[in-house]
Order: sequence, then C-alpha cells, then structure tokens
Amino acid sequence: MQVNPVVKKDLKVLSRSMKLAWAVFAFEAVLGIIFMFALTVMSLDFDYNYGYADNYSSLQAMFPIIGGVEVGIVALIMPIMTASSISGEKERQTFDILLTTPIKTFSIIVGKNISAVLRVMLFIVASIPLMAVAFTIGGTSWLYLLVYLLEMFVFATFAGAIGILASTLTKKSITAIILSYVMYGFFYGITFVPLIFASILDGVVGDMEVLLVFGMFFLMLNPVFHFVELFFIMFNDGDGLVTELTDMPAFFNDIIWLIVSVIILIGLSILVMYLASRIIDPIKAKNKKVNTYVG
Repeated sequence: MQVNPVVKKDLKVLSRSMKLAWAVFAFEAVLGIIFMFALTVMSLDFDYNYGYADNYSSLQAMFPIIGGVEVGIVALIMPIMTASSISGEKERQTFDILLTTPIKTFSIIVGKNISAVLRVMLFIVASIPLMAVAFTIGGTSWLYLLVYLLEMFVFATFAGAIGILASTLTKKSITAIILSYVMYGFFYGITFVPLIFASILDGVVGDMEVLLVFGMFFLMLNPVFHFVELFFIMFNDGDGLVTELTDMPAFFNDIIWLIVSVIILIGLSILVMYLASRIIDPIKAKNKKVNTYVG
C-alpha cells in the first residue's frame, strides 16, 4: 500500500524525537487529573446503603465528561498543529522546494492534514482506558465508543482542513493560527443562527417549527453539536436532542441525522482541502499572473 510521502516524512521526523511521547504524557496527565476530580465529586453522591450497581451507575457519566474535554482539547490544538503546516514552510523558505517535488498540491494538503490527524488520534486512542470505565459497569454499548472514535476522526479532519486553509492564506504561522480560530468561531457560530431565530420568533410571529427543523438540519455542519447529539442518544435509549426538540420527518431519526451529518462533514473537509490545494497551486498562480499582465 502506497503511503502519502508527506505523511511518511512527518511521522518519521516526529518518531525520532521525544516530543510526541511527552505530548501524549501531558495529554493523559490532564485527562487523569480531570478524571480523578470528577470521580471524587461523584463519590460524594454515592449511597453506600445500596448495591454495587446503585453505587457505581453514575460512573457512566465519565464517558461524556472525558469525551467532552477531549473535544475541547482537539479544537484548541488542531489550529496550532495545522495552521503552521504551509505558513511554516514559507517561513523556513522550503515551500518552493516542496512545490518542485512530483507530489501534487492536493496530496501535499491531504498529507499535512492526515499527519496531524493521526497524531491527535494517537492521543484519543491512548485515553480509551479512562473512557472505558463507563462501559465496564454495563448499561452502555461499546458501539458508542467506536462511533465516538469515528466522530473524533471526522472532527479532527475538518478542524485540520480549516487550519490548513488558513495556513495557505497567510505567510506567518501566528497569523494563520489566529485566522483559523476566527474561521472556527464564525463557522460554528453561524450554524446556530437559524435555531436561535426560531427560538426567538417561536410564539411571537407564529409557529416556527419549520424554521426549527431547518435549524437542526443546518447544525449538521457543526461538528461540536455532533458530540452533544451522540451523548444524548447514549443516555436516552436512542433518543437524541434533534427529535426531542423538533418534529422531524418520520423517516429521519437521530441515528440517521448523525450518519448524514458525518457524511456531509467528510465531504466539506475534502472541499476545504481542495480549495487550499488550489490556492497553493503554482500553475494556477502563474496563469493568474499571466492574465494580469495581458489585461
């Protein structure tokens, strides 16, 4: 199987240093501290007059707690990891050399993104023993853990694509990181606009059920809401927040919503990476200059 050369090079360079090992250690240390703090808080509510299941059933909440913290950490570190991928090459004056290789620009963008995603997924996989506490006591299907890992992969890919797009638009890494955070905030915020309008106007100008349903469809573009929906499905016997707040079509339940939203995010990530590859394409840039001179 042929491996993307950019991914192969980045992983080789990273594996030769202790940075990755220390990063995993720091990540697990933070999660461990949060885990012990949450466990201490939960132990205060234990009723030791009842059986084992009554005492430890609240530990099922450890999965959304640890999972939510990981989502926040990934959202913070992905811009740092990907926003400097192209701008960093420009700062080191190696970007032109990279473009002279036979690797296509789209492969370069995909390789930069995948190498960052694989590093992030290494952190997530290393935290599975902590999250598995919620599954060892029963009551929660292990399938949700696999769905969570898939969601994290899609989320990291999309976040990395946004970061790389910001990196192609700037020449400085600091500027790219700031721009990526701005793009994140704008994108995540705008996906809630229809839902906010529906909530405000509901009962004031009439029934806003149609706009509310449209808002839930629009939230398919919001990766963070995917995890909220997943956690609701886990602890409500398959009933998520989407169908609880709106009258969705009969054929469109929470599971279908989650599957369709994942497919949409994968397609959107590919589109963003393709746009980034077009921006750094030297042939396109050359043709643009020629057209400018001719005009």
